[in-house]
Amino acid sequence: MKNFITELKSQNKQKLTTFPKADLHNHAVFSCDREYLTANNVQIPKSETVTNITSLINFARDYIKPLQNNISGLATLLNGTFEKCLSTGVKVVDTDIDYKICIQVFNGNTNKFVEFLKSFNFNNLKIRWVIDISRDSYKEEYESIIIDLIKTGYFYGIDLTSTENIVPNKKFINIYNVANSLGLVTK
Repeated sequence: MKNFITELKSQNKQKLTTFPKADLHNHAVFSCDREYLTANNVQIPKSETVTNITSLINFARDYIKPLQNNISGLATLLNGTFEKCLSTGVKVVDTDIDYKICIQVFNGNTNKFVEFLKSFNFNNLKIRWVIDISRDSYKEEYESIIIDLIKTGYFYGIDLTSTENIVPNKKFINIYNVANSLGLVTK
């Protein structure tokens, strides 16, 4: 694991791809490849390359993030992610999905959001949806929608992400209590 971390810090994509699948296979949502995106009418200049973590962040900001603001773009990204999983032999994928997508794309309608997620059904891939709660953009006014999503019974778990100093853990106690009471995996 030490070598993996060293290479991750070096931001060298080529070196990272030499590590065993077990070390690398954390399928981020929207991790579909360039060919899939261009085949689905996402305009990416040929000069746009990803060679390190910084360029990956910029690529995601410029070409991935805009797609997740509407149902069609979101479906394209998720289908690409799951097709990538299948093509690399993944059988089970824990897929973090930002709860704010429910607010921004589905106007806070948890039923429509869950129905949309249920539409992704692949015979050879088990998808375990995890509610991603980013400390960077969390607001207490969102607590009720997160709890409503947890209570749908559809999600496998919740994951608190981002820098720990942004929002203290105590702000999430109620959310975690509900998730734990319903048996969700909590990260």
